Amino acid sequence: MKQRNIFKCSQFLSLEVNETINLNTPNRKIFLRNGCPTRASTNHILGRGSFGTVFRATYNDKNVAVKIVRNQVDSDVNSVDNESRILNWNHKNIIRILKIETTIYTNYSLIIMEFLNNAKNLLFIIEKINLPLIHRLQIAKDITRGLEYCHTKDLIHNDIKPQNILLAFDKSTYICKLCDFGSSSTTKESAPKNLGTMRYLSPEILKNEPVSPASDIFAVGITLWQMKSRESPYHWIDCNHSVAYKVVKYDIRPDSGPEDVYFEQLLQVPRAQINREKSPFKRISRNGEFNVFFIDGQIT
Repeated sequence: MKQRNIFKCSQFLSLEVNETINLNTPNRKIFLRNGCPTRASTNHILGRGSFGTVFRATYNDKNVAVKIVRNQVDSDVNSVDNESRILNWNHKNIIRILKIETTIYTNYSLIIMEFLNNAKNLLFIIEKINLPLIHRLQIAKDITRGLEYCHTKDLIHNDIKPQNILLAFDKSTYICKLCDFGSSSTTKESAPKNLGTMRYLSPEILKNEPVSPASDIFAVGITLWQMKSRESPYHWIDCNHSVAYKVVKYDIRPDSGPEDVYFEQLLQVPRAQINREKSPFKRISRNGEFNVFFIDGQIT
């Protein structure tokens, strides 16, 4: 299905910088010791998160993105360890991590990733544009394909949300990539060491129960709801801890609202997940059907 390009707006273009941050030796050792380079301007910054700041840089004569993480508390160290799970993975819907540098003797860790030209996260897109149905479906397909690959590798992302979904633009096309695996875990772990974002977490994670691919599918359902509504999940509740309590105790979910007729059909499974399906085992039994909708179904 040929896509229309609705993203011809100047705000989606990356800022040009005259000087790039060079990660080659000896600069890299300085960053490991001191962290964010003092000469870095806002033009170099690609994004900020709870575990670090991402900069545009060069490494071995190539443009890269580098996340600089402070090795200050256990959650920071766990974040780097979790990111290392996807080191050298090569899937078109997952950000590529090229190299990780960290030692017990340095104050910071460096996570060197592929650089995506003209990329923005999905939250930025949602806030700027009321996405037509065809683009919501395309994004849903890319998210599902990336997660399917993770799950075949026994990896649960645990922090699926619009901020962790990048859209890379190339002329009239785009592709979505999952990023930020700092909260990821395997199904062998009893619970994630680092919690994801409260308003996207499944009830089992909030109850500190074992996670499964169903936990990610729950977060996908919330994300699909946000793409349509263009509102934050549970926006009527101020406190994140109140959200967690009410999701577990009273089974609250985001309001459904009216939908396009075809999107209504495609959302039946995730809507059941975010509305009534508290049991992850019931939710995961529908995961295959969910993938059929977005990969083998109406979107080709």
